[in-house]
Amino acid sequence: MPTRDFVVVRDVPYKDVKSALTQWIALYADKLSQQLRFHLYRQDAYHVISVDGELNNELFFFLVNYLKYPENIRYDVDVAGFTTGDASGKLEGQDVLVYIPEEDTEYDVVYVVTGAQAHYKIDFGGGMHPLKEGRTYTDAAVDFSGSPEVLKVSKRISDKTVRKGISFFEVGWRFKFMVALVLAALIIHFLLPSIINDPKLYDKTSTLLYFGVGMWFFMDAEMLQKDSRYLACLVIAFAIFVYGFHVKEQLQSRLTNRIEPFIIMPLTLLMLQWPSRRLYKLLFKREPAVDKKGKFADMVYSLVLVFGAIFLPFLIVDFLKEHF
Repeated sequence: MPTRDFVVVRDVPYKDVKSALTQWIALYADKLSQQLRFHLYRQDAYHVISVDGELNNELFFFLVNYLKYPENIRYDVDVAGFTTGDASGKLEGQDVLVYIPEEDTEYDVVYVVTGAQAHYKIDFGGGMHPLKEGRTYTDAAVDFSGSPEVLKVSKRISDKTVRKGISFFEVGWRFKFMVALVLAALIIHFLLPSIINDPKLYDKTSTLLYFGVGMWFFMDAEMLQKDSRYLACLVIAFAIFVYGFHVKEQLQSRLTNRIEPFIIMPLTLLMLQWPSRRLYKLLFKREPAVDKKGKFADMVYSLVLVFGAIFLPFLIVDFLKEHF
């Protein structure tokens, strides 16, 4: 039976809960006591993670957030954490329910409600913002019967898990890698006319560059879920737009194919993705999926993005050429 801290996770397979918890332990191993134990109870309708040992509120908030948004694991999950406020903040001594609502778009926050029904949003920059409403605090009616699986804090497991589960597959590192790759491709593309004198090859490399950036935005849907990365991608797409049309004007005589639709592909995809994703979340209360694991609604969403990435640019260019 937990003494203070436990998390109830619903609507997700046990193996995914265990994987997410294992990743979190790996990420924070240096901040966790080696005596800390995590007891994982498997139930039919939900699973429970009980913390055996002291875990401060900040780390507990990180845990709840990570179980909601794990790296390299796709699921739709309801997470509710129960703890007691420690001496580090305004919640000291109070019973606290920690959660993240379905409509969350910030991804680096948690929401809390106290036993006295006081509501707050806590961001990971240290801010604590009062709210007028939110979930109602109720005691968790959970079953701790059975023999739990026990996960320990281990530096050996930590290093192995970090190498396997983070690095390139973590969205932040993946984004940085792709930005560096696109920048290198732009530099090579800019220098290419002075190196070769082959219009057909330059056409192909131009098309591949612009189309490739658009497909990166389409395939890495997780990257666009965070507003700051979406805005960074928007800047990249606008830079591609300016660069592409500048190069087109400078090298018009060396281009043989229609390049304009490919230049605006990344920008049109992002401009369509932003309202489409928000409408999807409003209707289905979850993030859309663009891979084969998605449902029918996800397939429709993916087709909308394909239209935005491939067909819409040609329609826009044809319209502008016909009317202007």
